[in-house]
Amino acid sequence: MDFFGEALLSLRQDNRFMSYAQQHTQFDKNATVRDQNAIIKSASGFLKILYPHLKLTLMDYQRDCLEPARRLRQAIRNSLYSLDDEFRQQAREIYVEVKL
Repeated sequence: MDFFGEALLSLRQDNRFMSYAQQHTQFDKNATVRDQNAIIKSASGFLKILYPHLKLTLMDYQRDCLEPARRLRQAIRNSLYSLDDEFRQQAREIYVEVKL
């Protein structure tokens, strides 16, 4: 566990994962900046754990990183939508796709 923790800590300073996520992610107009940041950060985290070598296809990125990150953020947005009228002014669903 100590080695794994050190490996993750060293990857924290590596910006390649965040850059990859930003380059290959496209949001619909209904995604707020907060939604976008949360999804990009989560997707880059999945990249670090699942593909530390960054050797993956866009389909791999979509399936293993981007979609799980979108689902996590969607759960938060659904809760906010139910709790606060302010969030009902926005569209409920977040749409995101891989940018070629």
